[in-house]
Amino acid sequence: RSTFIIGCINKGLLVKPSLILRTSIGSKLNLASQRMGDSLAIEFARIFEYLPLLDELNIEDNNLTDVGLTPIIQSLTKCNRLTSSNISRNKSTMLTIKSLITLIENGICNIRNLIMRDLSIDDREMAECIPSFAKNRSLTYLDISHNIIGSKITHITSNHDIINKVDIATFLQEERCTITSLNLSWNDMC
Repeated sequence: RSTFIIGCINKGLLVKPSLILRTSIGSKLNLASQRMGDSLAIEFARIFEYLPLLDELNIEDNNLTDVGLTPIIQSLTKCNRLTSSNISRNKSTMLTIKSLITLIENGICNIRNLIMRDLSIDDREMAECIPSFAKNRSLTYLDISHNIIGSKITHITSNHDIINKVDIATFLQEERCTITSLNLSWNDMC
C-alpha cells in the first residue's frame, strides 16, 4: 500500500481510501466500480510485484482505457497464482488486447476464469486473441459477452480477417482447447 500511496503523492493524485483500505484478508482483490481512472491505475499497477499470492482480481467498471488497463495487465505477470481476472466494462483497444495476449501466453499464467464483458472487443481483436487462448493450458471459462464481435461497424471499418462463428467453433473443437464455458451473448454473431 505504501508504494501506491507514495506514487500517488509524487504525482499529485488524490488517493481514494477505498483503494487502500483492506476490507478482508485473503488472496482476492475486488476493486469493481471504484472509478479508479487511468492515472490511479498506473500507480496501482506497481503494487502487483508485492502481491505474488493474488488469486483473483476484479477491476470491472473503473473508467479505464488502454492507458490504465495495459500497465495493470502487464504487471499481472508477477502474480503467478492468479486464477481469475475480471477487466469488464472498461474501454480497450488493440494495445490492451496485446498486453492480455502476452499475459495469457506467459508460461506461468494460471488464469482459469477470464471475464472481458463490454470492452468493445471487435473481430480483429478477437482474431488476435484466439491463438493465445489455444496456447494457454489453464483457461476454462471465458466471458466475452456484450462486445462488438460480428458487428456491422467492424465489417465496414476493418480490412483484416473477420472472425465469425465458424472460427470460434473451430477453435473450440480443437483438442488443445481447454475452454469449457464460453459466453458470447450480446455480440452480433448472426
